[in-house]
Amino acid sequence: MSGWPRWQLDGEERALAHFVLPDEVAKLAQVPARSGEATTTRLGEVYRALSELGIGYVFEASSDEAGRQVIRPPDQVLWAPGHGTCLDLALVLAGGCLHAGLHPVVVILAAPGGTGALHAIVLIRLDRDLDPTAEPADPVWHTPPDRLTATVQRKLDGSRAYVAVDPVGLARSLGATATLGLDVELDEAIANGARYLLGSDDEPAWGWRLGVDIGRAWRAQDTLDPGPRPALEPLREPYRSADTAESPLRLLRAEYALVRFQARDELTVLLDWCHTITAGSATGIGVITGLGGAGKTRLALELAQRLRAQGWYAGILPKGNAGVEWLAGVLSPVLVVLDYADGRAADAVTLLQALQARQGAPAVVLLTARSGEGDWLPTIQNALIGTRHPYQQAAIALPDTHPDSGDLYRQTVRALTSEAVTPPRVPDGIRWTTLDVVLLGWIAAQGAASLPSTPGELYEAVLGHEVDYWCTVHTTPHPERRLLRKAAACVSLTAPDEERAYEVLTAVPELADDPAERRAARRTLVTCLSPAPGEGLAVRPDPVGDHLMLTELDADRALFTRTLDSADRPGKQQAVIALTRAGQNNPERATGLITTLLDTQPGEWPLVLSVAAAVGGAAADSIQHITARSDCPLPLTEISHQIPFTSTGLYAVGLQIDRRLLADARNNTVAPADLAALLERVSAREMYAGDRDGALSSITEAVQIRRRLAQANPAAYLPDLAMSLNNLCVQQSGTGDRDGALASITEAVEHYRRLAQANPAAYLPDLAMSLINLSVQQSGTGDRDGALASITEAVQIRRRLAQDNPAAYLPDLAMSLNNLSNRQSGTGDRDGALASITEAVEHYRRLAQANPAAYLPDLAMSLNNLSNLQSVTGDRDGALASITEAVEH
Repeated sequence: MSGWPRWQLDGEERALAHFVLPDEVAKLAQVPARSGEATTTRLGEVYRALSELGIGYVFEASSDEAGRQVIRPPDQVLWAPGHGTCLDLALVLAGGCLHAGLHPVVVILAAPGGTGALHAIVLIRLDRDLDPTAEPADPVWHTPPDRLTATVQRKLDGSRAYVAVDPVGLARSLGATATLGLDVELDEAIANGARYLLGSDDEPAWGWRLGVDIGRAWRAQDTLDPGPRPALEPLREPYRSADTAESPLRLLRAEYALVRFQARDELTVLLDWCHTITAGSATGIGVITGLGGAGKTRLALELAQRLRAQGWYAGILPKGNAGVEWLAGVLSPVLVVLDYADGRAADAVTLLQALQARQGAPAVVLLTARSGEGDWLPTIQNALIGTRHPYQQAAIALPDTHPDSGDLYRQTVRALTSEAVTPPRVPDGIRWTTLDVVLLGWIAAQGAASLPSTPGELYEAVLGHEVDYWCTVHTTPHPERRLLRKAAACVSLTAPDEERAYEVLTAVPELADDPAERRAARRTLVTCLSPAPGEGLAVRPDPVGDHLMLTELDADRALFTRTLDSADRPGKQQAVIALTRAGQNNPERATGLITTLLDTQPGEWPLVLSVAAAVGGAAADSIQHITARSDCPLPLTEISHQIPFTSTGLYAVGLQIDRRLLADARNNTVAPADLAALLERVSAREMYAGDRDGALSSITEAVQIRRRLAQANPAAYLPDLAMSLNNLCVQQSGTGDRDGALASITEAVEHYRRLAQANPAAYLPDLAMSLINLSVQQSGTGDRDGALASITEAVQIRRRLAQDNPAAYLPDLAMSLNNLSNRQSGTGDRDGALASITEAVEHYRRLAQANPAAYLPDLAMSLNNLSNLQSVTGDRDGALASITEAVEH
């Protein structure tokens, strides 16, 4: 997991010294160097430096190698996640002691009574002048040295040669476990170590298992490589201290946990699921969707906080993916929260690629998003499938309202006021989100006699209080509230960093020509909106910022346009993302603003299209709206070719555009070949939209046109006709017309055979593909012999192609041999079927050796088929060997 080898207590005793890295410990903790200070003084400084790091005590991580123990590198103990077992702690303590010029011995003890429990302590030699004969010459002590017990003292002060330090005294409880001896001063850690080694009046001593004299066994050249460490910790802690909130509104953000988390079933489900994932072999992908303000982020943060108390490394992954490769080596269970995942599909893919290399307990990745609409989630899933990354997915759709809104409201009021108040009633008949209830509690705590009756009124009331605060922070006299609202709306649209915010604020006319006032406005917003690491500048919580942004920019479209003009490329993309998310609550305004962007800057259509493809929503609605207009300023053909037929988020847009292009083509009497091509595209769009009858009608017309063209000019149009017949076969088969499908694919094969005779290099691959389709249709109509003949010919062609170009055609040959084996088996030719599947296995084995990620699943599948045929033909030993290999893959 960390890249380090597992350590074995029996047989690799001396190798324990390889895990002691004094220089690495010194980089991560302020341990003293060698000096003339007293041994006890230096030991005290080492202990204090390590204990100040707040290391969390965890139990031994599971190992996938029986009898071996995983050991954490120093950075995982002293930096992040800051976890350690007693052995991890003993080794970093030994490293700190070596750096300070002390002589440590790591001792492994066994619990009395034969329970199997082990515990590590560290002996520190206090007497530099100890008689060498008092210790074994071999640094590995299988038994305790003679008279060792007489040379160990029970407290720091004394005249004996050793103190025994219990290293768990360096660590603290994470909250979910209680272990004796945690978080104690050095004197108590020494007393505890002596009790383990020597026993006490009430407890027997633990049994000796092993001692390794690190002072003698350690050699710098033998130590393990700690590996690279990222400059910043990859995961941000779930919650932030309330005193870091610069404004009242910021305090209401999920990460400040102003109100105690209100119990909900979704948290229990997620906790159980996370533990199930770590006990399995597949990465966990959790997807939490819900309206802005439903409580997605707070739920994710609370899950992370609870798991941290159980010894997990859990937190938020900021934008940029810094350090994700390091995450794969963390020994503790890992939970990574990707907030706003619908705009971070690339980040998620990069993260999951890194986590695929993780050994031991699989990681859990939790994605939060406004909805599952669009291609963002399929993009992540397809990347997992493409890299053969096993995963288990859990999806939770949060309801808009909290299950106990009344208690949440009362808890919020109590958290925000020290006085016993009777808050006004929450207006009935409104589906208040979880955040809305918290905001209502905040308004009530300000002493309001009544509460807003709509979300819009609520957000305006909240913004009124917030702008009041901005005015107190503003450094120029008599700041204009209207001006600050506009400035905040502009930065909320593009979420710039602090430096870019100065340029974005030029969109506000009153600030454009007044650099001093613009700087003052930026200072105010930076102070009051202070973003978390990896975030841009914006009014949050999101629903409040969304309301401000839509209200101000919809009322002043010129301000909206100027804001986009002042933004860089990432800023414009963020603007479209922000508007699309805001459109969940107000689709009309959000769609209108994005349409304005397309009207005023039509060259930005690829940017809007990319967001529309990822998340759908207002971005997709705006493209659908503008491309339906007669005065559409966008290049429809170019847009059509940028929308994949398989797009889940844009299939309706693609169909609308291609149907419009088809209608325009009919009206303008375009060339028949171009009309046929458009009909082919429309047919494909209709198929993916679920309109089978429409798809059949369109491709039928395309075939009719191309048949006429091919009759007049076969050299130019026969290839297109053959392709269209293939597609017609697919549509006829999909609508249940088996005879029609067979006739169409039969004709396609005839045309490809003719083309291949004239130009085999160009058309033999197409002929083979059509023969396979013909075989499928023949089988479907009961013509087993015909199906066998067609697939046999396809295999012969692909074998010839693979001989000339194995890189391109060997996978096709292997697949065809699998199909041939099935056909041969269906006609009773078991020996032929066995020969075909045997050859397929040989090819897949060769392919898997070169590219295991791509072809091991195919090899396993073909081995399974081989096993079945070997069993049927009486070769039980061969069948067992094949299925055993398939299971291993």
